[in-house]
Amino acid sequence: MSTRTIHDPFLNKTVEIGNRLTDRLRGKYANGPTMPNGEPEFGWHEYPTPPIQKEAADEIDRLHAVIDEAVKLVWSSPTQAEMILRRAEVIT
Repeated sequence: MSTRTIHDPFLNKTVEIGNRLTDRLRGKYANGPTMPNGEPEFGWHEYPTPPIQKEAADEIDRLHAVIDEAVKLVWSSPTQAEMILRRAEVIT
């Protein structure tokens, strides 16, 4: 889970909170600081969202996975990384 650091005025200390764009596009917001198990302390709050936002979140997640795979391969085989990016239609 992607997190960011903020100051919690109730606890009077710095805490980590959830910060994933794709969760927010899906209308899913973390409530409270992130616990050691990666879940928000007070659970999740969900709002209804238009279908295009879910579609955008899915595409962002898909492209993120493709880029992660390509980055791992680029150090071992630049040609393989290029093939993966072409297959994912990231480059033409």
